[in-house]
Amino acid sequence: MKQQNIQIITTDKYKEVAIELRFLTLSESRRNAIRTLVAYMMSDRIEKYPSKLSMSEALDRLYGATYYAGSLTLGQVHVFRLRMKALHPDFSEAEQLKNQMSFLREALYHPYLTEDTLREAKKVLLDNLKRQEENPGYYASKRIYEIFGENTPLALSATGSKEDVESITLNDCIEEHQRMLREDAAYIMALGNVDKKAMEEQLTEMFPLGAEMPNLPLSYRFGEVMPQTVSEVRNLPQANVRLIYPNDTIYSDGDYWAMKLGCIMLGQLPTSLLFEEVREKRSLCYSITSHNSRYFSILQVSTAMEEANIPEALKLIEEQIRRIQKGEVSEELLSMAKIMLINDYEESRDEINGQMNQAFEDYLCQSDSSLLYERINAVTLPEVSAAFCKLKEPTVFLLKGGMKHGTDAE
Repeated sequence: MKQQNIQIITTDKYKEVAIELRFLTLSESRRNAIRTLVAYMMSDRIEKYPSKLSMSEALDRLYGATYYAGSLTLGQVHVFRLRMKALHPDFSEAEQLKNQMSFLREALYHPYLTEDTLREAKKVLLDNLKRQEENPGYYASKRIYEIFGENTPLALSATGSKEDVESITLNDCIEEHQRMLREDAAYIMALGNVDKKAMEEQLTEMFPLGAEMPNLPLSYRFGEVMPQTVSEVRNLPQANVRLIYPNDTIYSDGDYWAMKLGCIMLGQLPTSLLFEEVREKRSLCYSITSHNSRYFSILQVSTAMEEANIPEALKLIEEQIRRIQKGEVSEELLSMAKIMLINDYEESRDEINGQMNQAFEDYLCQSDSSLLYERINAVTLPEVSAAFCKLKEPTVFLLKGGMKHGTDAE
């Protein structure tokens, strides 16, 4: 079912008004890289203000407004974002809201895309990619996504690959920006103490991007995936371990919250099974955590440890999952998981960006946040056990170290 593509959230909780434009298209490696570079180029200059100084001065004239351009992936979808926050007219001037929308319109339709800004954006992005590759934890997560999710959207980077970035031309960026305006699913959101009807009319006039949000395949279910164990060696003081369990559960499923709570019980609480059994009792690692995806039907376990401890740790991880599957866990642990999940949700709604992000995901998933607490609190231990029984044999990635403590990396 198609939805209106403008969402207005009225609240007097903040002194600011936030407006965000999001453009959605299916994720594809090279296109992701192009869109990321366009976002970098649009983040600190526009055609009207072609230097960082003039851009900063323009924002200062809007009473210290903040402006952001960036991108991310949600499931199978790549999202390009423009966001602006500025003081409400009650705390600035009568024309503030109009000026805010005018600035954002200039940024969207008249970006400053030049060879110089592209060269700078490429350098920043390539430096970021290099730092990420050098981070063992990030690299291990990236590799297991590539291994387990080969030829699926899970393996795609939100920023594309180094080779993608290096091959992109200015013409690629200009064409993608124009294509985005013509063809992307566009979403417009405003949050603040505003008149809902008037705000919707102004946004529709300023940003004529279509009246409906077309359906996009957001989530991805994995079918049969052949489990495998892959090892790589780097000059590191300890090994990084990643496991991915396919589970056939995504956000729209009735057992999503049972899977989510089970994941928290497994490896997110200070008293979680993995923390207690792997770290505290046996001191096999410094930290260990689990995470289930909202949009991909997977559950992931992440940790780092001495290579000699890996076999025992893998055995213990499996034992904790079996405990949940058999219902051999306490009601108290489930209650703590519910409290943590609700608290995290409340904290995310305590600031503008978090509230807008949550509203956007609810919009995409066509879910009702007002029922969230009821759904979470209604989950029972047998439901958690049943959800965990859907976990299939994992794919394992081991990034083994070859360096002893106290020695320097090459």
